[in-house]
Amino acid sequence: MSGVKSAFKQTPAANGRVIDGLSPEMPSAEAIRLSLGGRLQAILELIPDAAAHAGDDARVVHRLRVTTRRAAAAIRAFKDTAPKKHRKAVLQILKELRSAASDARAADVDLTALGTTLEAASTGRASAISFVMGAIASEREVAARSLIECCSGDVAKRLQKASVRLLKSATKRSSENEAFLACSEQAVARPVEKAVRAAHADLTTIDHVHQLRIECKRLRYTLESIGPCADALGLRPLYDLLVESQDQFGAVNDAHELAARIAALHDRYSQPPFELPSTLAEELCVFRDELADRSRSTHAAFLDWWESAPLHQFLTNADSAARPLNGHTQVSAISASHNGAEEATT
Repeated sequence: MSGVKSAFKQTPAANGRVIDGLSPEMPSAEAIRLSLGGRLQAILELIPDAAAHAGDDARVVHRLRVTTRRAAAAIRAFKDTAPKKHRKAVLQILKELRSAASDARAADVDLTALGTTLEAASTGRASAISFVMGAIASEREVAARSLIECCSGDVAKRLQKASVRLLKSATKRSSENEAFLACSEQAVARPVEKAVRAAHADLTTIDHVHQLRIECKRLRYTLESIGPCADALGLRPLYDLLVESQDQFGAVNDAHELAARIAALHDRYSQPPFELPSTLAEELCVFRDELADRSRSTHAAFLDWWESAPLHQFLTNADSAARPLNGHTQVSAISASHNGAEEATT
């Protein structure tokens, strides 16, 4: 165990999209140590920052959530190389951290959106927006304290211990004779299948859009986990499409979440023991309805975009659904078509 622990400590943290040192030809055991170990090491480096700055730095909260999602995707990608009990132990701690950061991150996103809306608001509407921003800021303070408490405890020690066990079992099960490319092909098949399934759902239902967004995000993080193997498998164009689609998915999700939050605040402050001034109560009601309309229109705009989106074409194509990893020619064709459309508009 000490050798694995030492190797884990020396593994470079993989904070961003790129994991250094990976190659399709390297032994899968070493590649998994770099990929999975690097993702887990990045979280361990972020925990002290979150404990110190979660109350006043939205960026560290966001980075912690994204990094835990990337690590979870890597664990699921290489699930066949480690026993379930070891995977579950690490995933449980990642969920603990992600849940602790979730409310603070949601508040940060909503406060940013409301701040932009406030700048263009009329005097009456500004009162309602300022009121809800104050309420959300208070909720954010509570959420930040919970996150700081979580990160100030023994979570880092528990995560390091569980990570060493996971990496020991993963590298032990992985074959030194198997190239990382073969392992990567198996790792990508599952998230591609789930994304394809989600893309075939009825997206006029907002919950289905949310599920598609989650599956696409997991697929993107999985492709990052295999690094250059994505190119070798012909899936780099798919990754680019996933990255390009982030803003569309984010817009519809953020609009829905904000509308739901303001509706909940309206309901809370419209009954005892609260008693808002009548003018503020009316403005809050109007603002709630405006955000509900904005959420619906953003959803409609997403559906219009999705109809002709290259990512939609890939995920809903019958061939890619049946044989996701044999879609090299198709993915390349979609990418070429997408690039050609861009050149035609410039």
